[in-house]
Order: sequence, then C-alpha cells, then structure tokens
Amino acid sequence: MRVSSTNTIKVTPITPSSKVKKDKPRMEEVNPNRPRPVDIQRVELALKKARPWGLEAEVMWSAMRHYEKYHKTAPETYGVEWALECALNDWDI
Repeated sequence: MRVSSTNTIKVTPITPSSKVKKDKPRMEEVNPNRPRPVDIQRVELALKKARPWGLEAEVMWSAMRHYEKYHKTAPETYGVEWALECALNDWDI
C-alpha cells in the first residue's frame, strides 16, 4: 500500500456539549459576629446541606473519621472545616 505525501487529515476539535463545571464551591461563609463559635456554625451548615437527603448522621460520622485520621499530623491544615468538606464530598453533597 502506497501512501501519498499529499494526503492530509482534517481534524475537527471536539468541544464539550455542556459547560465544564468548576470545582464545588467551598462551604458557605460563616459570620464571625454571631455569638455561636465559628466551628459550630460550620457544623450547622454541613447538617443543613445533608438534611434534604437524611444524611446528617453519615456526614458527621465521616467528618469525625477524617478529623481523627489527619488532624494530628497537621492541625493548621486539617481542621473542622476541611473535615466537614471531605465528609460532604464523601456523600456527594
């Protein structure tokens, strides 16, 4: 089989049919002026997000497991907010 050097291949770029989704937004911002401590406000927001699916207990269990496993190694990185975000991601919330 002979291939001619004049043959060219036309390539059409593929574009997604829907918009590419950005990363999930972080948890809602807490209000430092409220009397309730910031970490408790974060727990409240996580429970609020889990409630429509009845996954409050599962989210809290996941958050405690993440916190327990990683907080000792780098407390400044692996805090309550991080653990709650991981837990919400575990349950696709």
